[in-house]
Amino acid sequence: MNASAIHFALPSAAATLQQLCADAVLPGEVLCFQEDFSQGPLADCDLIDPQARMGYWNAVLWAQDWWPQQDEDFVHAYWASRKAQLKAFERRVPLYAWAGGHAGEWLMLCMLAEHAHADTPLYHVAVPQHGQRSCMGMQPPPVLPELFAQARLLTAGEREQLAAQWRYWQEHGDGIRYLDVQGTLQQHPIDHYDNALVNAITKAGKWPVTRLVGEVMGHEEQAWLSDSFLFWRVKKLVDAGVLKRENVPGTVPSICRW
Repeated sequence: MNASAIHFALPSAAATLQQLCADAVLPGEVLCFQEDFSQGPLADCDLIDPQARMGYWNAVLWAQDWWPQQDEDFVHAYWASRKAQLKAFERRVPLYAWAGGHAGEWLMLCMLAEHAHADTPLYHVAVPQHGQRSCMGMQPPPVLPELFAQARLLTAGEREQLAAQWRYWQEHGDGIRYLDVQGTLQQHPIDHYDNALVNAITKAGKWPVTRLVGEVMGHEEQAWLSDSFLFWRVKKLVDAGVLKRENVPGTVPSICRW
């Protein structure tokens, strides 16, 4: 299908954008970007065979053994997204990167600046921060056309600055990344939130793993943490003998201290 534009968006916003395009509120089509560059190693993530990157995602997803199909679902969606991305680059139509205050959104924009053809127009659809962190997935549907109307065509110089950020984080990215209040990418070590998980369960005594993860996510004020990431960190703590897992038939396991 020919399109006047291709919108790159993380899954949290992509479904709403797809409906807006289907209703002709927005032009073009949507590419649901099935990656989250805010976490884990980035060194090989734009190669044809990103073994280190896929190894990271396998470890994260396998930690949720109560949802055994999740890793297969992710791999299917991931490669479909990668294929669509390469086709989008070939078509040379305008690209719109929906990137707010989520480090994964911002690094998606940086990646597009690095890999999209120089003669492909690249637009940034931003989210006003107003002193508070925000991301595209938090925006109500009526606001998205307004944000699109304010999309800004990036200059060659701006694209090179973004591309340079992408190259930097490919070399140095191995933890949890976030945008600070100045809009600058920062990074915590990969185990940064382990203490928060341990402290929360120490106070609670015992919780279902979903309750524990939700508690830590609800109190985080810097990074946009995913539940999958924290489930993996819980597993790492269980494997290290710091936390104890108790299986519960028919539901998610419970977590407590030894």
